[in-house]
Amino acid sequence: MVIHVKRDESIFGLAQVFLLGAHYVKEDDWADSINVRLPVWRSVCAMRALIDETVPLVGGHHAYVVVATLLIETDAIVVEDSALSIIGERKKAFHWIDEGANVRQRAITCLIELGACAHVVVHHPTGRKRQQQAREAALRVAIPKALEDGATELMIESRGADLDVRDRVAVIGALSALKRDDVHYSWHDKSRPEMWFADAACGAMATYLTGAEPWWYEQLVEGGVFAGPIYIKDA
Repeated sequence: MVIHVKRDESIFGLAQVFLLGAHYVKEDDWADSINVRLPVWRSVCAMRALIDETVPLVGGHHAYVVVATLLIETDAIVVEDSALSIIGERKKAFHWIDEGANVRQRAITCLIELGACAHVVVHHPTGRKRQQQAREAALRVAIPKALEDGATELMIESRGADLDVRDRVAVIGALSALKRDDVHYSWHDKSRPEMWFADAACGAMATYLTGAEPWWYEQLVEGGVFAGPIYIKDA
């Protein structure tokens, strides 16, 4: 039995390698083999900006924080394997607020090792009834920053169908102002492991702003992930 290694770029524009059989033969050198394509492949994806939010209480007022975390690593399998390494053998998705120190540390380490960088926009103070306006204002700042750094895809944490529609208006407005019609955008929940990185970046920022556990943020600054927040107000 043999392996036939074939590069196929016709599916969704991704370079994929398929394995057939049990040992190597040269590319395009057919021999007796099982003519079945097994799903063992590597894919190269767009540079993604993962967008999430957190609303901590800071100095007696809420801060509406939007973080756009860019994954410089574009190998989808590397990204997913790194995310899954955060939770180990368990099945439950990562959620910063529910995690202990060891799991949080693994998430921070993965962000640094992946070479991630993040833009943080903080609207403060934010009244309870002005959170949507604060979010839209923060997105109008964060999205251009992410695109300037090379992002071509926006993956946004879903808040439910109705609120995602409101997000869509803000995203389209930001892209239209930049005359960018080449950017793909979509909304996802935490069933997508890469969204855990966005959650971790937000969690680290929140615990820094509240003063509860500033060392997570400090590690990300030292590791080159955070460059410092951008503060806005009066949305």
